[in-house]
Amino acid sequence: MSVGEEEEIICTDQSANTSEMLHNGELQVNSDKPEYEDESTETSNRRLSSLPLSSVHLDRNMNSLIKETPLKDDDSDSGWDTDLEIDGLGEVSKVSFDASGKKVYQQACTDLGVIPVSHFMRHMQSSKVVMKHHGLGPTGAKAIAIPLVTNTTILTLDLEDNWIESDGAIYIADMMKENCYIAHLNLSENKIGSKGAPAMCEMLHDNQSLRKVILSGNGFGDRDAEHFAYALQSNYSKVKELNLSHNEFSEIGGEILGPAIATNETLEVLDLSWNHIRRKGAISICRGLAENIGIKILNISWNGLANEGALAMAEALKFNSNLIELDLSNNRITNEGAILLSKGLEINDTLKLIKLGLNPITAAGAHALLLALRANTNSALIDLDLTDIMVNKDFQDLLKEIQELRPEFKVFYKGAFGAFKKKEKERPDPLKMLRDYIDKNNMRVWDLFKAYDKDKSMSVSKEEFKKGISSSGIRMTESQVDELMHTLDKDGDGEIDFRLVGQRLTNHN
Repeated sequence: MSVGEEEEIICTDQSANTSEMLHNGELQVNSDKPEYEDESTETSNRRLSSLPLSSVHLDRNMNSLIKETPLKDDDSDSGWDTDLEIDGLGEVSKVSFDASGKKVYQQACTDLGVIPVSHFMRHMQSSKVVMKHHGLGPTGAKAIAIPLVTNTTILTLDLEDNWIESDGAIYIADMMKENCYIAHLNLSENKIGSKGAPAMCEMLHDNQSLRKVILSGNGFGDRDAEHFAYALQSNYSKVKELNLSHNEFSEIGGEILGPAIATNETLEVLDLSWNHIRRKGAISICRGLAENIGIKILNISWNGLANEGALAMAEALKFNSNLIELDLSNNRITNEGAILLSKGLEINDTLKLIKLGLNPITAAGAHALLLALRANTNSALIDLDLTDIMVNKDFQDLLKEIQELRPEFKVFYKGAFGAFKKKEKERPDPLKMLRDYIDKNNMRVWDLFKAYDKDKSMSVSKEEFKKGISSSGIRMTESQVDELMHTLDKDGDGEIDFRLVGQRLTNHN
């Protein structure tokens, strides 16, 4: 093809300007063919296989576009702007435009030597792709990353437990540099490790579309903490929820992450559970929480905060006015720590849920927490989780008192111990019962006891008194009769002198 023909096809809108430039001698045209047109097809493919995917696509298709069809405006998107590179992808340029990306994925799998995942192909046009436990490996992750560069429908990508390792994580991170649609990304349990940590953190730092990222169970440790601190300190990112649970951050890692948490303004949910954060690391994170203005939910359960961490958390609760949910389960917090923590609960007015279960707290520590909540009339707490912690009667009584004022308040605990006898009903005074019976029946005391005195001795024995009470229909238990007998028999001779009964009844009244 001559240079003139190329100008006619490619530069039709600029023909006038080009002619003028040629006329003025400002444009030098080389009529020779491009150097690569003399190469063999095999040599050309070898050269192209080392180029980025965008270069391969553009380079291989340019001649076919010139020869077969005029260039249209919408053909400008035929190339992909990505850093992903694969070997032997020369044939991908022959795939015609496919909005679903299936053909691109199939071709990538062919060139990479992996089997296409049918589940992925079926859901490429869905908003959610869940591919847990598919055994993708690093290469399979790379094959998936290629069509995802230009995918605009998938909003949630779940690749949990696929052993993509560090290389696969780097491919996904590179893909996320271009994809601006995926908002939820789950890469948990993938053995990413320290080698892949920088790529993950760069993705967290720069990406604008991600809102939720799960990176639990990937072996990240203290040496990776600086990378994550760098990512957390970025308020350019829009990530709202970050899960770093089941990793290996310990005291040093906590010390590094603490200041980063203090400066972060975008995170709303942070999960650091099931790590090894303790001592200075725990204190650093609590201090960071005190200054943080965005985190609403913090899960730091199954670490080692202990009592010194509880003290630091109490101070954080005094200053933090955003936190709504706090999980401190299984952190070796004792009664001392619970009492220290209660000092923060006395002041905080935003926290709605706190979990302290599975800590070595007894009824005394639990009772201290309730006392703090009763003292804080502005407390917003509605759920206190004390799973596996035993309480006592004092705790239950105080809980009822609080719930009378705040019916929505709930406490979860293992059980209660101690004597919880129901309060016995107050027994009627037997002397008053006798007096009421005499008044009700308009009787004289003399008449009543004269009827009881069968032997006309002017006194009533214990047996005569019992029979008389029973025959009169006065409902008294045997103990009440004994009590009444003891009250009326002042000299203790076993006989009631009913001549003196009237006086005693009058004195009692």
